[in-house]
Amino acid sequence: MEYIGKKFKTIREAHGKTLRDVEKATGLSNAYLSQLENGKITHPSYKVVKLLSDHYGIKTDVGDMDELTMLISTMTDSEVENLTLMAKFILNSRKQ
Repeated sequence: MEYIGKKFKTIREAHGKTLRDVEKATGLSNAYLSQLENGKITHPSYKVVKLLSDHYGIKTDVGDMDELTMLISTMTDSEVENLTLMAKFILNSRKQ
């Protein structure tokens, strides 16, 4: 699964921006941005995703999903994996 930071890196490079440029524009440190882009941070907070999305002009119209996104961003990888399995189980049981 491709992590969100890799997508932000692709977008940053397509915009011709450096990590320092994004740091100045968003207030996020270039060290944090580098860790995010290189997969060391895999579950950034909704606030960070929204900030970067706004900076790059990416629409993030999730409305009621904000609370769920915030909760998921605090989970460990294992917890997210378990939640995903439960959600898939629920969706599959609907189809039957």
